[in-house]
Amino acid sequence: MTGSSENYRERKEVIKPARLNIGDEIRIIAPSSYPEIIPLSQSVEEITRIGYKVKYGINVKKLNQETYHSANPELRAKELMDAFRDDKVKAIFCARGGHGARQILPFLDFDVIRDNPKIFMGYSDITNLHMAINKISGLVTFHGPMPDTDTEEFRGEKLETMFKILRGELSDLKPYIKRLVKYVVEGSAQGRSMGTNMSVFSSLTGTPYMPEFTDKVLFCEDTNERSVDIERYLDIMTLNGTINQLAGFVFGEFKNRSTSGEGKPSIEDVIREYMVKYSKPSLAMAPFGHGNEQMLIPLNLKVRISESEPYIEPMESMVD
Repeated sequence: MTGSSENYRERKEVIKPARLNIGDEIRIIAPSSYPEIIPLSQSVEEITRIGYKVKYGINVKKLNQETYHSANPELRAKELMDAFRDDKVKAIFCARGGHGARQILPFLDFDVIRDNPKIFMGYSDITNLHMAINKISGLVTFHGPMPDTDTEEFRGEKLETMFKILRGELSDLKPYIKRLVKYVVEGSAQGRSMGTNMSVFSSLTGTPYMPEFTDKVLFCEDTNERSVDIERYLDIMTLNGTINQLAGFVFGEFKNRSTSGEGKPSIEDVIREYMVKYSKPSLAMAPFGHGNEQMLIPLNLKVRISESEPYIEPMESMVD
């Protein structure tokens, strides 16, 4: 796909990946930083134990390293595109996030991705790919755990829940909402989901890869960010008008942030200030981010913030 404005226009027709079946092949790729083989292997062992075939992309298989990336941008893009082109591959899991996924965006063929819809999962730096694929290909993708960095999510009940959703056997997200999720601003909102890492999607501002924000529900999380950083991202959304366009917000965890010299306000205070100011129905403390919990979030799917209880629910099937 060339980089004309016509080709980067947002797709209004959304497509969903086919549901997984036991025995299907899952390809693990590294579009950002290179993975650590021991934790990755532990997660792969659990995935194969419950009945799936797992193969590695070429950069993962060769244990490539180029600075803190798994390879140069062209090779990382090729690994991703090879997975989408391979008819045997039914799901693509990103091994980890890290840095550099935005570098491969100019080398992706979004028409091929649209013509070969598959489950695509990851988070953190992978937000770059979610945003671009959601917008240009129209594919529903998944914020979800990564086998290198989230080994506990690939065990026991958490593993079973994730794969039940990907097999189409579970149609809601309630198993993930086992602890307190609270309103920031009460109210209901609905729209297509987008997100999730605030610093990453803010870095796409002004690029052709940033989706439209109108009537969307934005999922937000981050790590190692101070309250002034979160304020900056919300200020950007205020100045470019996107905060007014959004239907609502769901905030996850903001982990490992530096509090040195931060003082007041806290991140929670900053979020509340902006949500109240713009009267945005919003939830906080949802179990996703860089902490110990990693709910599966379908992106580019119609979702709703419930008015009757602090809960986010899909309004349509997550896979076909």
